[in-house]
Amino acid sequence: MSASIKKGLFAAGVVVLSGCVDLEGPTAVGVPQQVTIAAAPRFAIAPAPSVVEALDRARLTLTNVPNDSIVIQLEEDIDPSVEEWVFEVTLELPSDQVLDLRLEIELLDFTPSAVVVEFAGRTRFETQASFEPQEIREINLGRGPLENLSLTELTVSGARSRIQEGGSDVLEVDTIGSGPGQIVFFVSTNPEVASVDSVGNIAALTPGQTYVIAQAGRVADTLDLTVGQVNLPSSAELQAQVSAQVDYVTGGFFLATLADSEAAASISDAIEVLLSEMLAGRGFEAVGEFEYVQELWEGYGAGTDLRFLDGPQLSVIAITLMHAADALGIDFL
Repeated sequence: MSASIKKGLFAAGVVVLSGCVDLEGPTAVGVPQQVTIAAAPRFAIAPAPSVVEALDRARLTLTNVPNDSIVIQLEEDIDPSVEEWVFEVTLELPSDQVLDLRLEIELLDFTPSAVVVEFAGRTRFETQASFEPQEIREINLGRGPLENLSLTELTVSGARSRIQEGGSDVLEVDTIGSGPGQIVFFVSTNPEVASVDSVGNIAALTPGQTYVIAQAGRVADTLDLTVGQVNLPSSAELQAQVSAQVDYVTGGFFLATLADSEAAASISDAIEVLLSEMLAGRGFEAVGEFEYVQELWEGYGAGTDLRFLDGPQLSVIAITLMHAADALGIDFL
């Protein structure tokens, strides 16, 4: 068995297997000849250049389909800067024997903490020894591991199409054909405007427009996201709009109207910080604080949504947040 790199392109190796191919059925007889299986990977969805640049190695697995046994598996370093890769495996087998093979290709990124399968694809060959060169088969690679290839549909939901700078949201993903081992990848086309992490958490950073894309296998969906700029009104206008409500919220009488004084104190403290950020003209920080106050307000008590409660405390908090949202340019329901 030997391996070599194909000049100018990447080849998974020109590998000669002699007497070690486990094939199903009676032993074939005939003059040994060679058959070369060749494949060129193509990206089903154009990837971000930074993802391609991070690729380190390719793993090639050739499986005999009738008995589901691995014929050969090997890895080689790849050069992500070349325009095309070609993967080849050469088998030596009797001339009258037909092979039913599955070829799987995985492109790998070696990170400090793990080996990530960034792209994967598979195809099937039914072939036999021949003096004629095999045609190079194109394989469409999907995003992520081989398990992602079973996905037939992916849609994004949950996140708003407009977020103020300093705000955040979560991109939710619904899939058809899901199963164990699958991974959804998220990317922002303009990460300086808004970033997205590995689980879909979006952070709005600067005013502008970007696309947040969710990809898995050969399917993807996109959120068209605009990040709005916060232009706070003057301190005098803010004082007139919300200071009276804030004074009431942070006063002792208000706290006494709530059954859970600890939760009430958390809400009132957060509202006071929210107003101080707004009065200081720190719109970015104020938007983040607003979201925090809203989370406290919606999750007040032991799993109780404060919006369903009656009483003066509900209207005071609602009015305070409505005025703050208006000043920050945030839609508040």
